[in-house]
Amino acid sequence: MVQTHARKAPHLNRVLVSALALAALGGWGMFIHTNQTSSEVEAQLRSQVASLQDTHQQIQSQREQAEAASSAEALRLRQDLSSASDAFTRLSEQHNRTKAELAEAQAKLQPAPQAQSARKSASPVAFIDVKPRPAPQDVVAAQKALTELGYGPLKADGDLGPGTRQAIEKYQRDAGLRVTGELHAETLQILLDPAKRLASQD
Repeated sequence: MVQTHARKAPHLNRVLVSALALAALGGWGMFIHTNQTSSEVEAQLRSQVASLQDTHQQIQSQREQAEAASSAEALRLRQDLSSASDAFTRLSEQHNRTKAELAEAQAKLQPAPQAQSARKSASPVAFIDVKPRPAPQDVVAAQKALTELGYGPLKADGDLGPGTRQAIEKYQRDAGLRVTGELHAETLQILLDPAKRLASQD
């Protein structure tokens, strides 16, 4: 009986060792499986975090690009507005200069009130200060008239020479005219108009 029990003891030990070995293997297997599962989950989480970070960076980059574009557009609009304002200022200044030049030109074209009143009040013989060159036929007629009045004799040649000028001066002095020695319009009109010539002799 004792021998039988002695023979069974080593067998039981082997069974126990085998069971413990299997249990140990199973525990290590569960531990390895658990470690592998945790690694996969951690890897997936890291992948998702990296994906979220990439997405965030893309969104941030797009927002920065949009803000930069908005700033550039705003700057361009401000520059366009400044250019338009400068152009308007230049046109306004040019308009004012043109208006002033036009007013000045109109003022120059219009005679002054004093000049107008002077022309209105001027006597019909105000043209005696003008010394146009008389026509030869007028000189001939004046020479004949002066000879008839006794301021000659003068040669009716149409030449306003020294002798003719002296005769004109004497006649102007006697007739109360302005003494110039020139055959101006007033002297010529009186010499050629018999009625005026008689009136100047009285």
